[in-house]
Amino acid sequence: MVYFVSRWAARGPDNNKSGKEKCRKGNSKPKTSELDKDIRVGRDAMERAANCTWWNWDAGSTMFFWRWALPFQAKVRDGTPLFIYHSSLPSNTLKQQDNSDPARQEQLKKKVNGLRTKTYIDSGFVLSVLNYFGVPKGESDIRMVFDTTKCKLNSALWTPNFFLATIESIMMNADADTWMGDLDLGEMFLNFWLDEQLRPYAGVDVTSLGKRELDENGDEVFVHRGLIQRIWERWERTCMGLKSSLYVCTQTFGWCEDAIRGNRREVNNPLRWDEVVLNLPGSKDYQLEKPWVYRLCSKTGKLAAFFGTYIDDC
Repeated sequence: MVYFVSRWAARGPDNNKSGKEKCRKGNSKPKTSELDKDIRVGRDAMERAANCTWWNWDAGSTMFFWRWALPFQAKVRDGTPLFIYHSSLPSNTLKQQDNSDPARQEQLKKKVNGLRTKTYIDSGFVLSVLNYFGVPKGESDIRMVFDTTKCKLNSALWTPNFFLATIESIMMNADADTWMGDLDLGEMFLNFWLDEQLRPYAGVDVTSLGKRELDENGDEVFVHRGLIQRIWERWERTCMGLKSSLYVCTQTFGWCEDAIRGNRREVNNPLRWDEVVLNLPGSKDYQLEKPWVYRLCSKTGKLAAFFGTYIDDC
């Protein structure tokens, strides 16, 4: 707590914003202060970390935004600001249709309620909803897709072009002496907050999935008794199907990669490198077994150790 307070005192509030900027659209309450956001998201991150197990983030995950470089902290904490055509934002209220196959409907229910349990989908102010469906994943599982195209939400977004790393990007940093390790990042989109401006338009109709209640043990359950009205909740994280999700995910993790690599000139940095070598076909010293362009570590005389990510199922 001392850290959050001292950080607030150093940064200070923004007193230069107009009254309109201080109020949420459609809500007369002033915006949450930077200190409140620090405390709320920081507490959420620590609670999730405290409830994880060795192999899984059982309670979901929230990034430790305060450990990032200062220019990125607000974006990691609140979500990357998106390019939104505000006049084109939808107001869809179509009811979510259940799947005609009971087994598939049960799979959908389990998937979505899992997202609700982790509060990736949570209660909040909703102006428009989007529908969801499942597509086959392997022989017996499904992958959730939220249809942000049919409800016109994607039409209200603009996303710039960006580089997408593939396995070829990794192989450009390997030769015959390279040893590799592989780490699969689960729930990748769900690690990143959705832009606060877009959350009211990323609602989800969860009426058929039950309302939130606490059982006798204090655990959250979803029940159907006493339902007399529709239940809308909303996305708090980037989701599969949203045009901007891959852009936000790739950009934010790119910032993270730079932090992981550290100072390339630091002697004790295992990812250090000193020189870029051009090994181009047709050159006098061309070596077929090495990449065309690579980083050299003078300490070992070999290709520098490398850390990178790639998309394997886009």
